[in-house]
Amino acid sequence: MMRTAKELGVSRVACLGHLVSLWIFCYKSAPDGDLSHYDPQDIAIAAEWDGDAHKFYDTLVMRGWIDVDGDTVVAHDWYEHAGKYLWRNKQSSASQKLMRQQSHTIDTPSQVQTDKTDKPTKTVYGELQNVRLTSEERDKLTEKFGVDGASTRVEKLSAYIASSGRQYKSHYATILNWEHGDTAKAKPTLPVAQSRPSLQTVKCELRNE
Repeated sequence: MMRTAKELGVSRVACLGHLVSLWIFCYKSAPDGDLSHYDPQDIAIAAEWDGDAHKFYDTLVMRGWIDVDGDTVVAHDWYEHAGKYLWRNKQSSASQKLMRQQSHTIDTPSQVQTDKTDKPTKTVYGELQNVRLTSEERDKLTEKFGVDGASTRVEKLSAYIASSGRQYKSHYATILNWEHGDTAKAKPTLPVAQSRPSLQTVKCELRNE
């Protein structure tokens, strides 16, 4: 370190600062320590060196801070000094990413319930806002009874639920059941046909007279 600082013409502390800046650059932009894609000017800028870039680069190579093998330029013993830290950081990042993915796949209770039942959304109707029907059920009632007829039956059920406190699993089915019951009550009762007496019975009655 002292010889490097002396050849660069700076203090030991300043030399260390330039090296640390270069190592931080490697950590962020060249995590494998490979500087082959950077020229001496780039390396000098990364180390925040304001002097002669080639002198700075050649000094680091000569003093063993940078290893050069043909076209390959790497930070000296990068994996020995920074490899374990980079590996731990990579493992931590991978674990955090996995946790985020898992947290996104965990459904909330309401989501689980929605996925499990997969029921269509129901809208409240009626003056008292207590009759629940899906849009499909409402359309069926309108088609079957007309707009006014459907509204009348909804209001009838709404008033009954409010006054009686009764609960129904399906308000649509309740309206249909009520309709079937009202229809059955409205049917006229046919008189029972009286059986005609047999000829033998008539003859017996005449004899008795």
